[in-house]
Amino acid sequence: MTQNILKTAVIGLGRIAWSDHLPALLRHPEKFQVTAVVDPISDRCRDTCAKFHVPAGYASLEELLAHQTPDLVIVASPTVYHAQHTIEALEHGCHVFCDKPVAMSLQEARQMDETARKQGRKLMIFQPRRLNSDTMAVRSLMESGILGKIYQLKLYVGNYSRRNDWQAFDPGVIAGKTHYKSEGNTANWKG
Repeated sequence: MTQNILKTAVIGLGRIAWSDHLPALLRHPEKFQVTAVVDPISDRCRDTCAKFHVPAGYASLEELLAHQTPDLVIVASPTVYHAQHTIEALEHGCHVFCDKPVAMSLQEARQMDETARKQGRKLMIFQPRRLNSDTMAVRSLMESGILGKIYQLKLYVGNYSRRNDWQAFDPGVIAGKTHYKSEGNTANWKG
């Protein structure tokens, strides 16, 4: 059986894109070909293209979609743009893998889901612990019924590291404003 290689674009080139998404995609060249990245900070696009050998960088999702239609778009932009970027990519025929949290509201999340269903595209929200062995073991134990009815489950993961990125220091992002800061630059996200 021949497997298609998914032409993939990553929108939002912050910490999670550099530490998780791009390295994971590049570990599986038999499944994914990263064809483009998107970020409003031109230096970040240039640096990402150079470091990860990506052929194209764009300032906006709109610009990307004017030049190519990837099979898969990974939405790693600031949370306030998750719904907008996801819906636009879905409406252009792309499957979408969106970072958590899914959106700013339940209404936005429902719009994303409805658009995926209407367009016949797949939408998945990144839940990094979902398939870890410890999570799978707890799930299996709970489903077995051996513990009886579960009323509460608490999880502690002790891998703290100090954040040193735009999300940690820019109150505008937390408040849902339309900018973010990265390495002293302010960028405005567009579609």
